[in-house]
Amino acid sequence: MSLTPAAMSPLETPLLCDGVVTLRAYRQTDAPALFEAVQESVEHVGQWLSWCTDCYSLMDSARWIVRASAQWRLAADAIFGVFDATDTRLLGAVAIDQVDRLQRTGNVGYWTRRSALGHGIAPRAVRLAARYALTSRALDRLEIVVACGNLPSQRVAEKSGAVLEGILRHRLNHRGVSHDARVYSLLREDLTNTLG
Repeated sequence: MSLTPAAMSPLETPLLCDGVVTLRAYRQTDAPALFEAVQESVEHVGQWLSWCTDCYSLMDSARWIVRASAQWRLAADAIFGVFDATDTRLLGAVAIDQVDRLQRTGNVGYWTRRSALGHGIAPRAVRLAARYALTSRALDRLEIVVACGNLPSQRVAEKSGAVLEGILRHRLNHRGVSHDARVYSLLREDLTNTLG
């Protein structure tokens, strides 16, 4: 795994790679690839992420990249595109957001394009992003909050080394409907067992 130095200015972004996937900040030139990945994935990603619909446009991709870039400049959310390490194809995304600097906690969110499912892409991306957040961002705890009905995302959390802590009633709201959610945590020691 490669990781740029921890002492980055807010304008610098890391490049994380484990030989299979590469995580990096989006570039404006990624908008068409992001749009294509989202359009391919509406059926399975849209079940749980309300922004992912048939109406999602190339302009939405461009706007998202502008927003993600702004978050990097502010040293706020760490939003990564997930790319194939060999052919640079966009495979999905992973983000560290909802950061509470006082409590040193954050949230991990992720999605994988339909054609990349079943290849262990999301757990790899989660581990890389989590390692970055728990070291370079000096966080102590990350949470993954997954609707109880979202079995694929639960498997990703478990394969990434996250520990199930419990079920919170009506924790997530998706398109106006409240869902109970499983809450997983990731600590530095959890990653030691999965990344070496």
